[in-house]
Amino acid sequence: MNRIAEFYESNHLLVFIVLIVLLLLYILSIKNSNRNIVTMNRENEYKEYKEEELDHKIETYSIVKLKYILTGEVITCDFAKNKSNKYKKPYINIKRIYFDNPLAVALFDKEMGDIIKYKNNEFDENYFYVEILNVNNSLSTDEERAMYENNDIKLNKDYELEKVGIPIINGTICNSKVDLIKLLKNWLETNENTIGDLDNFPRNTKWIFLYLNGNNYYINADTTREGILNFVKNHENNYPWVVIANNRNVYKKVSNDEKGNAINGLYFYSVTIGQREI
Repeated sequence: MNRIAEFYESNHLLVFIVLIVLLLLYILSIKNSNRNIVTMNRENEYKEYKEEELDHKIETYSIVKLKYILTGEVITCDFAKNKSNKYKKPYINIKRIYFDNPLAVALFDKEMGDIIKYKNNEFDENYFYVEILNVNNSLSTDEERAMYENNDIKLNKDYELEKVGIPIINGTICNSKVDLIKLLKNWLETNENTIGDLDNFPRNTKWIFLYLNGNNYYINADTTREGILNFVKNHENNYPWVVIANNRNVYKKVSNDEKGNAINGLYFYSVTIGQREI
């Protein structure tokens, strides 16, 4: 003890400095520890926020609640990658939307709270404005998500076994009779009953557009399989395409009936009014 006392008496300044250094090191270590804890907490909070944010982002398997701003209509919907699966609705009161629907295209990768605008096709003058009220990604299973990520291979194969035709996308444009007939023949290989998607569009939506010899024509969404079948058959019999009078005696309806009559279920019209052969 005497030696320690003697050392302290002769080196008390050095001892004091060592104690101060040790105290400062201790304080710094506490600050670093606290800083690490704060950083970890912030990272965890950010991670939780990102996870929550991602859950609010619309994916292919999302169930989405929407509000049409101009009308106040509220709907809940999910999505289908092909029309053969469009009618297999897993939940009551959920509207299933085909992937190529303009609304679906506008919604993908958007988030809860976003307001989007879209048109049914490029020829419409007015936009629809829709607010995304809620996005639910929790109801889909891992198997369903994997199926979507793998391009829905199983459903597509099942669909191809049943029918090999391709549904016609809203706003499809043809520039010749050959292109239109080819498109319609391919569509006849599907199991669709109408050219357009009447679940999501009005019956008189202009679905197919034909530009021919400086004139514009269109086929409405509610055109039926019977109408298309008769139209294609008449074309193969080389019957002429003509513009005839509609129910209001306006010459704008297109037909290729052998006797020049209207074809039942074919809602094919000319933009330019007047009786003529196409």
